[in-house]
Amino acid sequence: MPISLSFCKQLLQESGLRASKGAAEKLQYYLESEMRRKARQAAQLARHAGRRTVLADDVEFKN
Repeated sequence: MPISLSFCKQLLQESGLRASKGAAEKLQYYLESEMRRKARQAAQLARHAGRRTVLADDVEFKN
């Protein structure tokens, strides 16, 4: 599920400053990359525990 560019722009603008399209695109790429990385880690933890279901604790696990 991709993160919308408009959402990223809104996040950046919460600081009270304007945000360029390029900045929103960079944030979008970073957030999507981190979400994929975290999802892979959570799946690995579930597999390691012998489960076929990823639990909330797998996602919250601190590395």
